[in-house]
Amino acid sequence: MAAITPRMNTSQASRKPGVVAPTVARPVVTAPPPSVPPPGTLPSAPISNWNGEVVSKPRAVYTPVRDAEIIQIMTSEKKVRVSGAMHSFNEQLFVDRDTALINMTHFNRVGEPQRLAGGSATIWVEAGALVKDVSTALHRHGLALENLPSLEYITVGGAIANGVHGSGLTSPATLAEQVIGMEVITSAGEKKVVSEAELPVYRINLGSLGVVTRVQLKCVPDFDMVTNDGKIVGEDAVVAALEHKRLLADVGAQQSVTYFFNPNLADPTKTTLVSWGMTRATAEQSRAAEGEGLQRKVNYDGRGSLGTFAVFKAYERAANATGASASEVKAFLRDRFQPRERRIGRSALMYQMHLDHPSHDVSYGVPLERAQEAFVRVMKKMRELNYEAPIPMGMRFLKGTDKTLVGMNSGRDVAVFEIFTSVLFDDTTTGALRDDVKAAHEAFEAIMIELGGRPHWAKEFFVNPRSRHDPRAWQRFATESAAVGGKLVNAWAKQMTPAGGA
Repeated sequence: MAAITPRMNTSQASRKPGVVAPTVARPVVTAPPPSVPPPGTLPSAPISNWNGEVVSKPRAVYTPVRDAEIIQIMTSEKKVRVSGAMHSFNEQLFVDRDTALINMTHFNRVGEPQRLAGGSATIWVEAGALVKDVSTALHRHGLALENLPSLEYITVGGAIANGVHGSGLTSPATLAEQVIGMEVITSAGEKKVVSEAELPVYRINLGSLGVVTRVQLKCVPDFDMVTNDGKIVGEDAVVAALEHKRLLADVGAQQSVTYFFNPNLADPTKTTLVSWGMTRATAEQSRAAEGEGLQRKVNYDGRGSLGTFAVFKAYERAANATGASASEVKAFLRDRFQPRERRIGRSALMYQMHLDHPSHDVSYGVPLERAQEAFVRVMKKMRELNYEAPIPMGMRFLKGTDKTLVGMNSGRDVAVFEIFTSVLFDDTTTGALRDDVKAAHEAFEAIMIELGGRPHWAKEFFVNPRSRHDPRAWQRFATESAAVGGKLVNAWAKQMTPAGGA
């Protein structure tokens, strides 16, 4: 497909009352990640998702830059799948040999903010724009997204489609909840401006409700944040910290907070909970914090990483070249997640992680009032299995919402439990999950399901979550998918999501 100078189409957006037509700020902000296939229609090699676990060789690969190209693809291809930065962990990204792949990372322009009364604003962005580029563009105008995912180099379209989230109970923590306008191109190749009444269906769209081309995001005045990390030692103390009323008070006092659990299987008194917390700071508090000598952070290159290649290669070297036991080396790695240096800076401090090494990730949102029970049961099961993860288990928080139909937090507050493992710990012979890791992940998922948990749509899960969602919401999504997104639904989506029909 020939490259054509990008032009943002505004005719459809301008017809919707109350929606400001998008304007273009600059053509391309950031080049696509290296994992994304180059422009062209004939893939010369297989394409994989970010952790290398889902490998496809589609019939064709398209990298459109304007609506007309997508319309042409949708009217000429029989089966299509859409991708962004390809950071999902499961087979929603699998593309059959008879299916074309549309990669949206070149469809990535960021518009100019439109100011509203009271200091807030809206901004139109194309679906392939990276979250960090939207945040950076807003910062130049003194604006911010109210809450951010923990990763910055994923696309806006992919993050919205899967309910990708940050953390906190004081503001909308999923990026999808911050969407107030959306444009899509359906399986029939028709442009559609999503109405306000339809947005709850389309915000978390699972890549199965047409090709999302643009979204309008609500913004707030930019703000400073101050970190306030803490540590709790001893499993009894950790359990007490997860008591529902105390948890509500502790999490509700912060703009964003993530808990990391570092279990000690042999000695529960040494189990720790490390919190990475951030609160909004007034101008006066910012000046006071700087007066205390806190380091101001505006750029985030070189920040600490949750799963860096260097750390896990160090594990390999330590495990292979020293007399230390695997348990001791894992404990050393987990201990790297101690409270960080206190700092102050703009709202993008909510970017907490730079996950630059492929990993496995199972993530479930359980009702917040069952967080304590979930922790106790998981710790008990890990002791039964004698399983020590090399990375602490994570826990984030989402306030309940009526803005999405099939999110982890649709209709209820949730605690999002997450268990990670680097792919460096896969079986060295087969490349599959090691038996001990597989058993731990399966046990973790079983507990989450028993507690009414819903899986993160972009992570690894193996049980259809239909029974844990509102039946009316599930059916409404299924009906809409059948009407506008039939070409976009792969086998995994039909099996694991509402997409493709009832």
